[in-house]
Amino acid sequence: MRFTEPVRAALDGVQEGAEEFVGTEHLLIALARPPGVASTALVAVGLTGARLEAAIPRGAGGGTSMIPFSPGAKQAIELAADEAIAHGGKDIGTAHLLLGLMSASSNAATKAVENARIDRTHVRRTVEELLAAGAADTAR
Repeated sequence: MRFTEPVRAALDGVQEGAEEFVGTEHLLIALARPPGVASTALVAVGLTGARLEAAIPRGAGGGTSMIPFSPGAKQAIELAADEAIAHGGKDIGTAHLLLGLMSASSNAATKAVENARIDRTHVRRTVEELLAAGAADTAR
């Protein structure tokens, strides 16, 4: 399996807000940026990038060196692959990564969604509806 272009772009840009590690909260903020099914779903449930930024404390950035992914972020990426397979996809899209983030019992991303007073099952349901309607990531 390979990542769609929007997922690759999100993963490439995710380190800008990280200091010591890239966590699930950084992945969530990256997914809020268009294009992608995930950003469409997040906006649909009322989670704009600005609202997420307010719900997640962020650092000054990681500079030029590569910052490692946290165990939770790695798990979310693994769960995204499982979601892509379950949905019959050949590629891992932003929707699958968002579903992977929301699948964990608790991580910084799910806590941010809950802090914004959004039920994460509502996020999952919205993503599932978009995928069922044939939504797919578009290239940048």
